[in-house]
Amino acid sequence: KEPPLNEVVSGLSFEKLPKLRTAYLGLLWEKFSNDYPTTEDAPIFALPRKDAPLEITDTLRPPRVWFVHKDENELIQVQQDWFIYNWRRQKGEDVYPHYEHVIGRLKNCFGKFKEFLQERDMGPAVIKECMLTYINHIPIEERRDSLQDLHNIFVDLRQPSDKERFLPTPSNIAWVREYPMPDAKGSLVAKLNTGIRRLDNKPVLILELSARGFCADGSEDAPWTWFDLAHEW
Repeated sequence: KEPPLNEVVSGLSFEKLPKLRTAYLGLLWEKFSNDYPTTEDAPIFALPRKDAPLEITDTLRPPRVWFVHKDENELIQVQQDWFIYNWRRQKGEDVYPHYEHVIGRLKNCFGKFKEFLQERDMGPAVIKECMLTYINHIPIEERRDSLQDLHNIFVDLRQPSDKERFLPTPSNIAWVREYPMPDAKGSLVAKLNTGIRRLDNKPVLILELSARGFCADGSEDAPWTWFDLAHEW
């Protein structure tokens, strides 16, 4: 009922659009500026790929642009090969609007983006990959032994029960696992780390769940069917 979500990232990767240069990103903003009145530039976003060689970054490539919502807790990110929608907790009273809202926003905004590409004769956004990431900030006590009973919450973090064990309870956690999704539709990566929450400088467990993948069937609904599967996982 009250998930400890700090941020949700939903995005679509597509074939690079060479015509989508910096000037056109400004024209694209006009479609969103009523609700997203602020813009910021950001470095190019790229996810590591297991099946691709490391590429040298093109320094002349247009930047990633942020369109920031007037409430500051929603964000659209656009670059030549990514379209991303974020919900993020900016204030303590921000309430997570849940998956249906997030994906509804992504679908609506991506629809406007495709309209813009068509109007400017830039070619279609041919989707290659989808991404859905949940970042949770779970409060913990400011004591070293607060990590001692984590296995009661995260069952994969079983610690040996031998009281004579030489190593004490850890003071920090860094844990990651990758799980294949069904029918070769991608994978879910789970990460757990300790950190400090920016809102109040309190210690937290940072649980990140990130699904990546896609299995196109040629239909318009294929990406959104994938997001439903990713949400379930």
